[in-house]
Amino acid sequence: MSAISAHEHGLHSGDGAHTHRSVLQMQAIGIAFNIGYLMLALAVPLYAAHRHLPIWSIALLTALPGVFLVLQRILSGPFTAVYGEVRILRLSLVLAVGAGVVPLVGYTSIAGLIGAQVLSGAMRGLFWTSAQSYITRLPGDPATRLGHFTGGANLGGLIGIVATGPLLGWVGYRMVFGAVTLLQGAALLLTVGLASLAAGQNGDRILPAIRRLPSLFRYSTIWLAGGIAILAAIPQALVQSFYPLYLLHLTHSAAAASFLTALRNVGTILGSFSAGRLLRWTGLRAGMMLGVAGMAAGLILTGAASGTWLVGAALLATGFLSAPVAVLYLTLVVGAVPDTERASAIALVNVFWSVAMLLVPLCFGLASQLAGMAGAFAWMGLAAVAALIPLARAGLWATAAADRARAAAPSAGA
Repeated sequence: MSAISAHEHGLHSGDGAHTHRSVLQMQAIGIAFNIGYLMLALAVPLYAAHRHLPIWSIALLTALPGVFLVLQRILSGPFTAVYGEVRILRLSLVLAVGAGVVPLVGYTSIAGLIGAQVLSGAMRGLFWTSAQSYITRLPGDPATRLGHFTGGANLGGLIGIVATGPLLGWVGYRMVFGAVTLLQGAALLLTVGLASLAAGQNGDRILPAIRRLPSLFRYSTIWLAGGIAILAAIPQALVQSFYPLYLLHLTHSAAAASFLTALRNVGTILGSFSAGRLLRWTGLRAGMMLGVAGMAAGLILTGAASGTWLVGAALLATGFLSAPVAVLYLTLVVGAVPDTERASAIALVNVFWSVAMLLVPLCFGLASQLAGMAGAFAWMGLAAVAALIPLARAGLWATAAADRARAAAPSAGA
């Protein structure tokens, strides 16, 4: 994978202190953003239930952020490519601040909850595309940079999940919305001093950048990375849907189910911080095969296990193994497309992830109707193995390597 020159970064090769500061800033931004995001994601439906809103209203509220997610993911790439990562990152955090302010100000109004969810949905795609693109432009191994950033963001998400319940009991909903506002405001302030990078400095315009999106599908790497993204999303999609229900069925305790579900987050954090080292050790193709096979084994074990702690161990292992796979699919596209198209490519493969987050619960629900929930876990694991077979073909990886070689050719000759 080609290294990006210091000139393209807007950072001098000798300016290690500046680079280190940017890495720390992005790490802190990811943590603060995800604490606030998860606190808001939990507080809004809980407050709606506290207000005794009808269940259909709560369902609509929780669905609102994802309504335009796929389209937003697609468009976030061209906007980042044209205006630059730092500007779009700041825009996403301004929206995040607004997502906290609206329910804080409109505390007694349902419109406040609706506004919070609309802004929450608007900020997500913009944040991840711009942040991931920025991280991969900093000097160093992209997989390691992405892994550390993802691990920090997941740590923030875990803090947000664990802290929200006690905070609601201690200080109430309005103060939690205030805390979300302060956290996202702090994340916005942390963008001060971030180095401006190459994207957005090529005089491009939005409409031409959007029109070029379909041309990215000519790269085999986009399809390979997209397929891997779908597999990497399976555990996350199940954690946000059926895993808690299955654990509640096994434990008959909401607290135990919540604790065991959080083990997956712990595994993801550890796996993310280890991703760069693991992928260098195994290589990208072997790392993908081992990670997906391990995830599939964890899903099958979940369906076969009768003991809750064995399921907890499977969740921990599945989180650990899925994290490098999630880092890998982003790493693949970094060196496979022209530098000016990087943000758009990252956005496109993240669309595959978003589609999986929608389809996996639907497929799992259908399998549960046919084979029961335990059987559905086994079938999902087998489906992951079946999808792994075509994605592991040596010819596909050779074509992806050719994409990287072509993308590196101009800089090699410079």
